[in-house]
Amino acid sequence: MWQAVETQAPHFVHFNMSFQVGVPSGCDLETVLTTLGSLIGHHETLRTRYNVDELGVPWQVVVGNGNLQVEIWNVGEDQVEEAAGRLREKLTRHPFTAPEISVRAAVVTAGRAPAVMVLSIFHLAMDVWSQRLIEADLLSALHLSSRGGPPALRSRLSHPLDRLAYEQSPAGIQKSQEASQYWLNTMSNLTEAILPAARGAVEEPRFKRIAMTSRALDMAVSELAARHLVDVGSVILAFVGHLLRHRSHAAECGLLFFSHNRFDREAAKLSGTIVQSVPLRLGSVGSSVRQLVKEAHRASLTASSHGQYDPAEVNAAMRGFPEISCAINLVLQRKARSRRENRAHIDVAARQALSETRIVEKGGEVYDDMRFYLLAEHASNGIRLTLLADTALLPSHQITRFLTDLEQIAVAALSGDRIPHPPYAGPWGDDSDAS
Repeated sequence: MWQAVETQAPHFVHFNMSFQVGVPSGCDLETVLTTLGSLIGHHETLRTRYNVDELGVPWQVVVGNGNLQVEIWNVGEDQVEEAAGRLREKLTRHPFTAPEISVRAAVVTAGRAPAVMVLSIFHLAMDVWSQRLIEADLLSALHLSSRGGPPALRSRLSHPLDRLAYEQSPAGIQKSQEASQYWLNTMSNLTEAILPAARGAVEEPRFKRIAMTSRALDMAVSELAARHLVDVGSVILAFVGHLLRHRSHAAECGLLFFSHNRFDREAAKLSGTIVQSVPLRLGSVGSSVRQLVKEAHRASLTASSHGQYDPAEVNAAMRGFPEISCAINLVLQRKARSRRENRAHIDVAARQALSETRIVEKGGEVYDDMRFYLLAEHASNGIRLTLLADTALLPSHQITRFLTDLEQIAVAALSGDRIPHPPYAGPWGDDSDAS
């Protein structure tokens, strides 16, 4: 994360994460603010200050005490959600800089009663996993307070300083060395560049972000995961690799895979960020969906197990290798399959659900160190894929086309074990099918 912030500065406002929680009835404003103070006291990562000194050395400083300015918006009851959304946008609009700690907060009140608390947190201090820990603690404390009790935070956590102690231990050092060797082996075996050089024309902003929410994709990848005894993320990864290879007319593709590194008890209760990117190589493995999915599953497990390393050590090992600027981040939870689901006709149901798919443009960035970054996550009405891409590589309509092609080949794969042919086979940056 430090390296990502460094390479993208000053364009790293999208490293701010935000969420909101409803305040239970029975909490007054003073109680809500007291609970917030207890939360920040309990989670060292929230009161960590990040800065780089005049020699370029990065520092993390845990602040012992201080004050946090909390914005209060009082609105009508029918305006609470709109106000919360506007506050989330406002709190995340600007990068976190010293002397700020890593959290900003606001409260929306309706009729002077607290209704929603909004938090914006620096990504260096929180990843998706630790967001769940922080959010669960906050909700638990608010509910205790609403019943007249103290805002007790009883979760057993480990903190960034605990993580540092592990990384400097013999076990942590060995883990880092093994990961560095994995980087070297993987990059040495990547013979083809997956992304071509930029074409001439670009859009404004240059990096466009488009999101697709699809129940059809959710149904398809869930069924394929069950058939082939893998996780949903491996199915998505398999088809992403298939499309990337197809678009590049290549036998293999290399991309960065995000390992969330939560494999043991201490890591699972860490309040902080330990997500790291790892190179992953996907090659042609035959013509069956089963082979494609199993290969992606194997590759993702191997990559994930090598996701804990010292970036300086990896950077030293990678000198002379081209950078990978194509990445995928799978933030997907295991979901139990409904017993009522008629799996015998899942292909028909998934095709029918294609009409429900929603695609929206979600702004963009003037710069990103990834030319192709795909985020997959569960939404309330399906799986949401968000693709941020360099328009010098993919114009906006082709970003959309990549997402819909992924959805369509996943649904088509339900009907047989032969890998579906992608609907579009044009070159990167081709404008010929613009609508």
